[in-house]
Amino acid sequence: MAEMINMEVIEELRDIMEDDFPSLLQSFLAESARQYEQATQAWQTADFDTLRRSVHSLKGSCGNLGATQLEKTCAELEGLARYHQPERIPELLSQVSLQLGDVTGVIKNL
Repeated sequence: MAEMINMEVIEELRDIMEDDFPSLLQSFLAESARQYEQATQAWQTADFDTLRRSVHSLKGSCGNLGATQLEKTCAELEGLARYHQPERIPELLSQVSLQLGDVTGVIKNL
């Protein structure tokens, strides 16, 4: 199984952020959950633009934190939403949910 979070990125962030590092992690946890919820609600209402924006934001957050697999899944989902290609969106939302759960577990154990 691929590494959920690039620990080199985490260590770099820990060094840079120092005492603010725990706040960064808590912010990621709260925002990523909000962005995922927003994306699923957008999918349920066929709001492709909101879906695209939500997963774009989540993708950026994941990239900053080193959650590369989740970042890639979000990028793929973003592309499908951009071009209104619904066929794989439910599958990818499910993958995002699972991967986000895995990333959350890693973060909570840091």
